[in-house]
Amino acid sequence: MKYIAALFMTAYLSLSVAFGQDKSMSSGEVIFHAIEKRDFSARSTLIESNLNFTTNSISIVVPIKSFKFKNAETQKEFTQKENLNADTYPDLLINGEISSSSDVSEDGRHIVTLSGELTIKGVTHKLKTKGLLVNKSGETTLRISFLTNGEDYELDSGAYKDFINQLEFSIELIY
Repeated sequence: MKYIAALFMTAYLSLSVAFGQDKSMSSGEVIFHAIEKRDFSARSTLIESNLNFTTNSISIVVPIKSFKFKNAETQKEFTQKENLNADTYPDLLINGEISSSSDVSEDGRHIVTLSGELTIKGVTHKLKTKGLLVNKSGETTLRISFLTNGEDYELDSGAYKDFINQLEFSIELIY
């Protein structure tokens, strides 16, 4: 009986590890730019993300101050109180679920829908976007992109109010 219990526990642990139920990001990047002014863009590789294949939940955290602009002055202004106010609202947050018509824990390419919430500057709104999830040899890559309205997140003041209305985000995460 002890042998059967030990065998069952070993099999359970092996399957849990093999299927990678909970994955933490190993690398990735978030890029955004203003639609009205393409040269207003920034990139961050300082991202924390977890993807759970059991619950299909995902969380993404990007520190606002980690976004790098080509112009250092733009970067400084962007994080100040009248713009993103990074001292009070330090992170861009995405929390939600990944859904697909296929089993996303299996190897292959999967068209997915991310449904959840996007929080910028302490303001949260619903987010729903399509993406691509690829599993290959134990590595998972997730690519999503979406448009959002800066005014919805109170980004309609400060130095960038005239062209920050439409922001496009591109996210690639490797787990």
